Amino acid sequence: MICHIIYSVNSHLLYLACTIVGSRVAVVGSRVAVVGSRVVVVGSRVVVVGSRVVVVGSRVVVVGSSIIPSVSSITIPYNDCNNDLLLH
Repeated sequence: MICHIIYSVNSHLLYLACTIVGSRVAVVGSRVAVVGSRVVVVGSRVVVVGSRVVVVGSRVVVVGSSIIPSVSSITIPYNDCNNDLLLH
């Protein structure tokens, strides 16, 4: 299953696609998002969040919660990808 996320960060419209895999581990450059264990590592910071995570550069977006820093809007035209996201 593939879902799409469209959101705006600092007035810049970004487009990302997420795909569900068995390992539920995403490596984005030097940043690692472990969705299965609900831990996101961004640089040297460790953030414990829910199961739905989006990592954009140095910013962490938690879909479906109130922790959405520096994001003006977020839209998910499909379902929530079974709460597990892997970013490419």
